[in-house]
Amino acid sequence: MEFVRSGGQYWIVFFAMIKANTSLDIKEVFGAGGLISQSFGGFEERAVQVQMARAVQKAFADGKHLAVEAGTGVGKSFAYLIPAIELVYKNAGKVLISTFTITLQEQLTGKDIPFLTKCLPRGFTAVLAKGRGNYLCKRRLEFALRRQGRLFDESGSQLAVINDWARETEDGSLSDITFVPKGKVWDLVKSEHGNCRGRKCRHFRECFYWRARRRLETADIVVANHALLFSDLVLKEQGASVLPEYGHVIIDEAQNIEHVAEDHFGIDISNYRVRFLLDGLYNPRTHRGLLAYMGSGSKTEAAMKMIGRIDKEARAFFKTVREWYEENKKQSNGRCYANFVDDRIGGHLKELRLELAKLAKQTEDVDEKFEITRFVDRCAGLAMELECFLAQKQPDYVNWVKGGSSGGGRQGRVVLKSAAVNVGPDVKRCLFDKYESVILTSATLSCGAADKGSQGSGFEFF
Repeated sequence: MEFVRSGGQYWIVFFAMIKANTSLDIKEVFGAGGLISQSFGGFEERAVQVQMARAVQKAFADGKHLAVEAGTGVGKSFAYLIPAIELVYKNAGKVLISTFTITLQEQLTGKDIPFLTKCLPRGFTAVLAKGRGNYLCKRRLEFALRRQGRLFDESGSQLAVINDWARETEDGSLSDITFVPKGKVWDLVKSEHGNCRGRKCRHFRECFYWRARRRLETADIVVANHALLFSDLVLKEQGASVLPEYGHVIIDEAQNIEHVAEDHFGIDISNYRVRFLLDGLYNPRTHRGLLAYMGSGSKTEAAMKMIGRIDKEARAFFKTVREWYEENKKQSNGRCYANFVDDRIGGHLKELRLELAKLAKQTEDVDEKFEITRFVDRCAGLAMELECFLAQKQPDYVNWVKGGSSGGGRQGRVVLKSAAVNVGPDVKRCLFDKYESVILTSATLSCGAADKGSQGSGFEFF
């Protein structure tokens, strides 16, 4: 391991010494009169940018991990894009670039990458990756339109707008729509893993999601965000994926990956989440939901009764959690012990899951079967997470409660949260151990100033 200070910035290089004898002449790219300056008027050579580019290039060549702190003005994106493009030229595999903010994604895909495609001698392809839930599913839209009378109240008009938009859009994603649909509306028409007929669907060839997925498969460089990256890493451990296979990873704005990893490896259960699940199935007050569409009578009566029971027990459960929080928040700041309250929901959710699974087997409507099955999975997942949280089965995790304000007779937001005390082992297992070379960069990676000649560089947390 070597610590380097250059241009007022601290660098830490894992197992990769910075040398000039690289296979691509970085100087010819970044130097005066180089490829970039020939196409970019006013471009000036920056020693720290050259140093970073060589470090990234060397890390890729040696199959090592690299962390680089470089502040504003260094030109980080070009410094890692050029070595990434070199990998493409060498047919060394797909490169994934992950950012935290939409602003940086837009800079990469709308400015930096298009510029480099023009000034470099060989072409390459780069595609922006979006989460699957950003795309409209035409099959689910048709199903929602068939049952909208039993599904929506006044917000049903949004479905008609989405239907009109679906006939015109080429992209089919939320970023292309002219308004923000209500969550409960989009939830019923979005593309979902496990709720897809794949090649058996009559919309497969023109499917927005699969069309985007095919572009990702053929792209040389994929640009994603940290949330999508970690969703993919978690799913890959389960034998699935949301992104195509990639061999090298570059993480910009890397100071945020700890918190993103906490969210993906942790637990987040709220009373709103339970309410959203139940309302999607059946709301006794409005008489709307999936079960209402399937019809009343003995077919769905048992499930509807279970939903009413779970609703009652959930309100009582979260009321108890809130009272515990209000009584203990000054002493514990919300941190709770194992089984601090009784589980009044989990058992009922498991019963509902079994009843829904039975309904899924009985129905002959394929679309209806898929919709029921998604609720089977959601019930199972919620019950499992609740049991894990209350029993505190993960010893190296911290569990706590957050209680929002309530008023007007309404129950405010109550949340059960669980996160690893140290996400390092999880990130190591699913990211650093899986990929030969991972590059991390940011303007703020270190957590303290370093003295000259000292090993205390502020990177000790790595």
